[in-house]
Amino acid sequence: CVCAGGESRVSFVGADVRHSCQGGRCAAGAQPDPAGAIGNLDQNGVKAYMAQTGYSESGGDYTATNQYGDLGKYQMGAGALIDAGYVKPGTTQSQLSDPNNWTGKNGMNSSSDFLSSPSIQEQTMYNYTTSNYNSLVSKGIITSSTSAEDTAGYLSTAHLLGTGGATKWYTTGSGADANGT
Repeated sequence: CVCAGGESRVSFVGADVRHSCQGGRCAAGAQPDPAGAIGNLDQNGVKAYMAQTGYSESGGDYTATNQYGDLGKYQMGAGALIDAGYVKPGTTQSQLSDPNNWTGKNGMNSSSDFLSSPSIQEQTMYNYTTSNYNSLVSKGIITSSTSAEDTAGYLSTAHLLGTGGATKWYTTGSGADANGT
Protein backbone atom coordinates (compact mmCIF):
# COMPACT_ATOMS: atom_id res chain seq x y z
CA CYS A 1 0.00 0.00 0.00
CA VAL A 2 1.00 3.60 -0.28
CA CYS A 3 -0.07 5.62 2.72
CA ALA A 4 -0.83 9.30 2.55
CA GLY A 5 -2.24 11.09 5.54
CA GLY A 6 -4.37 9.00 7.84
CA GLU A 7 -6.00 6.68 5.34
CA SER A 8 -4.95 4.56 2.39
CA ARG A 9 -6.15 1.72 0.26
CA VAL A 10 -4.94 -1.77 -0.47
CA SER A 11 -5.79 -2.91 -3.97
CA PHE A 12 -7.28 -6.40 -3.87
CA VAL A 13 -7.83 -7.80 -7.34
CA GLY A 14 -9.88 -4.84 -8.45
CA ALA A 15 -11.28 -3.82 -5.05
CA ASP A 16 -10.08 -1.10 -2.71
CA VAL A 17 -9.83 -1.66 1.02
CA ARG A 18 -9.41 1.29 3.34
CA HIS A 19 -7.20 0.96 6.39
CA SER A 20 -5.44 3.21 8.84
CA CYS A 21 -1.89 4.45 8.54
CA GLN A 22 0.54 5.63 11.17
CA GLY A 23 3.36 8.02 10.39
CA GLY A 24 2.96 7.48 6.64
CA ARG A 25 3.22 3.68 7.00
CA CYS A 26 0.53 1.06 6.95
CA ALA A 27 -0.43 0.24 10.52
CA ALA A 28 -0.31 -3.42 9.57
CA GLY A 29 3.07 -3.15 7.84
CA ALA A 30 3.98 -3.90 4.28
CA GLN A 31 2.86 -7.17 2.75
CA PRO A 32 5.86 -9.37 1.92
CA ASP A 33 6.17 -10.79 -1.57
CA PRO A 34 4.70 -14.31 -1.78
CA ALA A 35 6.68 -17.28 -3.07
CA GLY A 36 5.03 -16.97 -6.48
CA ALA A 37 1.81 -17.14 -8.45
CA ILE A 38 -1.05 -19.47 -7.57
CA GLY A 39 -3.03 -20.63 -10.58
CA ASN A 40 -4.40 -17.66 -12.48
CA LEU A 41 -3.40 -15.24 -9.70
CA ASP A 42 -0.03 -13.79 -10.62
CA GLN A 43 2.42 -12.93 -7.84
CA ASN A 44 0.91 -9.45 -7.43
CA GLY A 45 -2.58 -10.94 -7.25
CA VAL A 46 -1.45 -13.40 -4.58
CA LYS A 47 0.22 -10.55 -2.69
CA ALA A 48 -2.99 -8.50 -2.81
CA TYR A 49 -5.07 -11.52 -1.74
CA MET A 50 -2.75 -12.22 1.19
CA ALA A 51 -2.66 -8.55 2.22
CA GLN A 52 -6.45 -8.38 2.20
CA THR A 53 -6.85 -11.67 4.06
CA GLY A 54 -4.29 -10.69 6.71
CA TYR A 55 -5.92 -7.31 7.15
CA SER A 56 -9.42 -8.81 7.38
CA GLU A 57 -8.39 -11.55 9.79
CA SER A 58 -6.20 -9.62 12.23
CA GLY A 59 -5.53 -6.12 10.99
CA GLY A 60 -2.20 -7.52 9.78
CA ASP A 61 -1.07 -8.40 13.32
CA TYR A 62 1.25 -11.41 13.36
CA THR A 63 0.81 -11.71 17.15
CA ALA A 64 -3.02 -11.81 17.15
CA THR A 65 -5.02 -14.61 18.75
CA ASN A 66 -8.81 -14.50 18.50
CA GLN A 67 -11.46 -15.72 20.93
CA TYR A 68 -11.43 -19.16 19.27
CA GLY A 69 -7.67 -19.58 19.57
CA ASP A 70 -6.86 -18.96 15.88
CA LEU A 71 -3.31 -17.69 15.56
CA GLY A 72 -1.42 -14.95 13.80
CA LYS A 73 -1.96 -12.59 10.94
CA TYR A 74 -4.07 -15.09 9.01
CA GLN A 75 -5.81 -16.58 12.08
CA MET A 76 -4.72 -20.14 11.38
CA GLY A 77 -6.61 -22.80 13.30
CA ALA A 78 -5.62 -26.26 14.50
CA GLY A 79 -6.67 -27.96 11.25
CA ALA A 80 -4.58 -25.70 9.05
CA LEU A 81 -1.59 -25.99 11.40
CA ILE A 82 -1.92 -29.79 11.44
CA ASP A 83 -2.03 -29.82 7.63
CA ALA A 84 1.07 -27.60 7.59
CA GLY A 85 2.91 -30.01 9.88
CA TYR A 86 3.37 -27.58 12.78
CA VAL A 87 0.86 -29.20 15.13
CA LYS A 88 0.42 -32.90 15.89
CA PRO A 89 -2.61 -34.69 14.40
CA GLY A 90 -5.54 -34.82 16.77
CA THR A 91 -4.73 -31.48 18.40
CA THR A 92 -7.87 -29.46 19.02
CA GLN A 93 -8.21 -25.71 18.86
CA SER A 94 -8.12 -25.39 22.65
CA GLN A 95 -4.87 -27.38 22.78
CA LEU A 96 -2.84 -25.01 20.56
CA SER A 97 -1.47 -23.23 23.63
CA ASP A 98 0.17 -26.47 24.88
CA PRO A 99 3.76 -26.72 23.55
CA ASN A 100 3.51 -30.52 23.74
CA ASN A 101 1.16 -30.41 20.75
CA TRP A 102 3.65 -28.67 18.46
CA THR A 103 5.95 -30.74 16.22
CA GLY A 104 9.02 -28.52 16.21
CA LYS A 105 8.94 -28.14 12.42
CA ASN A 106 11.06 -25.14 11.38
CA GLY A 107 11.69 -24.39 15.05
CA MET A 108 8.00 -23.95 15.87
CA ASN A 109 7.68 -25.51 19.31
CA SER A 110 4.77 -23.45 20.61
CA SER A 111 2.06 -21.00 19.67
CA SER A 112 4.41 -18.25 20.93
CA ASP A 113 7.05 -19.36 18.42
CA PHE A 114 4.46 -19.26 15.62
CA LEU A 115 3.15 -15.86 16.66
CA SER A 116 6.68 -14.41 16.70
CA SER A 117 7.60 -15.73 13.24
CA PRO A 118 6.15 -13.62 10.41
CA SER A 119 8.12 -15.52 7.74
CA ILE A 120 6.68 -18.88 8.88
CA GLN A 121 3.18 -17.40 8.93
CA GLU A 122 3.61 -16.04 5.39
CA GLN A 123 4.91 -19.38 4.07
CA THR A 124 2.16 -21.29 5.88
CA MET A 125 -0.51 -19.04 4.36
CA TYR A 126 0.99 -19.33 0.88
CA ASN A 127 1.10 -23.14 1.14
CA TYR A 128 -2.41 -23.27 2.64
CA THR A 129 -3.75 -21.09 -0.19
CA THR A 130 -2.00 -23.26 -2.80
CA SER A 131 -3.56 -26.36 -1.26
CA ASN A 132 -7.00 -24.73 -1.23
CA TYR A 133 -6.55 -23.66 -4.84
CA ASN A 134 -5.63 -27.20 -5.93
CA SER A 135 -8.61 -28.64 -4.05
CA LEU A 136 -11.01 -26.14 -5.61
CA VAL A 137 -9.62 -26.95 -9.06
CA SER A 138 -10.10 -30.68 -8.45
CA LYS A 139 -13.72 -30.01 -7.40
CA GLY A 140 -14.32 -28.03 -10.61
CA ILE A 141 -15.02 -24.78 -8.79
CA ILE A 142 -11.99 -23.03 -10.25
CA THR A 143 -11.43 -23.67 -13.95
CA SER A 144 -9.25 -22.20 -16.66
CA SER A 145 -12.02 -19.68 -17.40
CA THR A 146 -12.42 -18.50 -13.78
CA SER A 147 -11.47 -14.84 -13.46
CA ALA A 148 -8.73 -13.74 -11.06
CA GLU A 149 -11.38 -11.86 -9.05
CA ASP A 150 -13.56 -14.95 -8.70
CA THR A 151 -10.53 -17.11 -7.89
CA ALA A 152 -9.59 -14.73 -5.06
CA GLY A 153 -13.19 -14.83 -3.83
CA TYR A 154 -13.28 -18.62 -3.80
CA LEU A 155 -9.93 -18.72 -2.01
CA SER A 156 -11.23 -16.24 0.58
CA THR A 157 -14.26 -18.44 1.15
CA ALA A 158 -12.04 -21.53 1.48
CA HIS A 159 -9.84 -19.69 3.97
CA LEU A 160 -12.88 -19.00 6.16
CA LEU A 161 -14.91 -22.18 5.62
CA GLY A 162 -12.45 -24.76 4.30
CA THR A 163 -12.75 -26.19 0.81
CA GLY A 164 -15.84 -28.19 1.79
CA GLY A 165 -17.52 -25.01 2.99
CA ALA A 166 -16.42 -23.18 -0.16
CA THR A 167 -17.93 -25.96 -2.25
CA LYS A 168 -21.20 -25.67 -0.34
CA TRP A 169 -21.17 -21.90 -0.75
CA TYR A 170 -20.48 -22.28 -4.48
CA THR A 171 -23.34 -24.74 -4.99
CA THR A 172 -25.93 -23.32 -2.54
CA GLY A 173 -24.88 -19.75 -1.84
CA SER A 174 -24.91 -20.36 1.91
CA GLY A 175 -22.29 -20.81 4.59
CA ALA A 176 -20.69 -18.88 7.45
CA ASP A 177 -17.75 -19.20 9.81
CA ALA A 178 -17.93 -19.04 13.61
CA ASN A 179 -18.10 -15.24 13.41
CA GLY A 180 -21.04 -15.34 11.01
CA THR A 181 -18.87 -14.23 8.07
